Amino acid sequence: MRIFLKASGIIANYLGAQPVLVELDNQATLRDLLGHIGKHFAADFPRYLWNSPECRFRGPVVISIDKKVTRDPSTKLEEGQEIQIVKSFVGG
Repeated sequence: MRIFLKASGIIANYLGAQPVLVELDNQATLRDLLGHIGKHFAADFPRYLWNSPECRFRGPVVISIDKKVTRDPSTKLEEGQEIQIVKSFVGG
């Protein structure tokens, strides 16, 4: 299946500002996408942003699938979906 990965903010510095077409198996989940990110992009991520052993983002990173936020790595992906990744700002 093909999905579109879009990054905003500081994450775009590592994934690029333009949408990235990602090809995954037909039964892929968010966990599979994170594995793909880990394999193809994460070598350039700073440690504060990416947890290599657990293959996931660190800190307040929001992942939305078709504009719906998810935190569940077992979320199934579907053909043509848009996955947005953005690092949230925290503080007051």
